[in-house]
Amino acid sequence: MSQHKKIRLRFLNGANRREWRLHFSDDLPFDQIAGDCSLLPKPIKLTGLMLSCAERAEVIIDFSQYHEGDEVTLYTDQVPLLKFRIHNFAKDTTKIPDHLINLKKPAVETSLPIRHVVMQGMDESVAIDDKKFAMERIDAEQIVGEYQYWDVTNSNEKPGMVHPFHIHGTRFLVLTRNGKDPYPNENGFKDTIGVNPGETVRILVKFDLPGIYMYHCHILEHEDGGMMAQIEIVDPKKPHQKYQLMDMNTLMNALAEERGIELSNLWMAGMESYEKMGMKM
Repeated sequence: MSQHKKIRLRFLNGANRREWRLHFSDDLPFDQIAGDCSLLPKPIKLTGLMLSCAERAEVIIDFSQYHEGDEVTLYTDQVPLLKFRIHNFAKDTTKIPDHLINLKKPAVETSLPIRHVVMQGMDESVAIDDKKFAMERIDAEQIVGEYQYWDVTNSNEKPGMVHPFHIHGTRFLVLTRNGKDPYPNENGFKDTIGVNPGETVRILVKFDLPGIYMYHCHILEHEDGGMMAQIEIVDPKKPHQKYQLMDMNTLMNALAEERGIELSNLWMAGMESYEKMGMKM
């Protein structure tokens, strides 16, 4: 039910693997004003919005062209998600500002190497940089407080699937897609970005706190299947922190004991993916 001409909604794609391709009946236009982690510099007028797994977006919908008794439906592809039933509107003189935030891209130390991350495969045959996740392994290192370019590639050939790339513990700016400008609604801080088949997305990444953080494809079956890695963020001004990382054998033995079963009978999500690719979980 809507008695307001304008409604602000925040969308979250909480699906395990499908993209949302959101649109309204009658191709009703709407304004996106924010993404995962921040406002956008300016509102972006859209009639459709694709969100990969874990991506978020805030939009403002203006229903002023409708009348009492009308219905407006929000779809993903052709699947209806939500119906708005229009009632008499309350008075609304609000306007969306033309400018929302100032966003300056920070300077990057040019001597720093570009970090390359390659997401590979589909279904159960997935990996990052030719490896599957290992709990006790650190795959990369970055200095706390320093910006660094990451080039994130989806090695699938078209029409392979989109891989939503996500980093824990930080947010980033999207700089380019295959060397060209990102989509206009990606010009804000994000922590998840959909990378299309055959595409490389350059992002600008900084971590504010030392520690160990994961980065991975946010398709649930892919992260369970080992499409995930760990980066250690270090502070060169302090003694190197030693972390006691659990290994998979310890975890699996603990789970088997907790469930009162033999280790050989233990099943965990993603096990078939490791077995299929001949890799140890």
